[in-house]
Amino acid sequence: MTSKNSWITFNKTVSAKNTYDGLCVMQTGSFVQRYSNPTTPTTGDAPNGNTSTNPDVTLTTVGATNLEITNLRWAGGSSGVAGIDNLRLTVNPLTNLFTMSSLGTPTLANVPWPVNKYDPATRTFTLNFDWNQTAAKRIYGLNIKYSGVR
Repeated sequence: MTSKNSWITFNKTVSAKNTYDGLCVMQTGSFVQRYSNPTTPTTGDAPNGNTSTNPDVTLTTVGATNLEITNLRWAGGSSGVAGIDNLRLTVNPLTNLFTMSSLGTPTLANVPWPVNKYDPATRTFTLNFDWNQTAAKRIYGLNIKYSGVR
């Protein structure tokens, strides 16, 4: 005799990770620059500067060609970057080019230099974006290298 408690049904949706999903290490050339207005960079501002020694970031699949970037930090790595919640990148799998966006900050966009891309030979991402362009602009140049699964 089988008790009715011995039959348990789990209803869980399982999604596949896309090709880019995983942990990434910050690389030389990563930086952040804040501005006091659209054209004047701040100086002596602790969150500005080199971010290449910051902690790893995570790329998490949120769609077939979309990822969310988490654990992004200001220079020095001590505090998270606020104001760009749900930081996303969308990849064109034919060209390995990316478009940046943020669900929490509609002004976030690619900067026109250099190209936002993935290099499959080195497993390196180059992502450049800014936000808040008409007031206190912020620019982030992110060079990260895939280091493994999350």
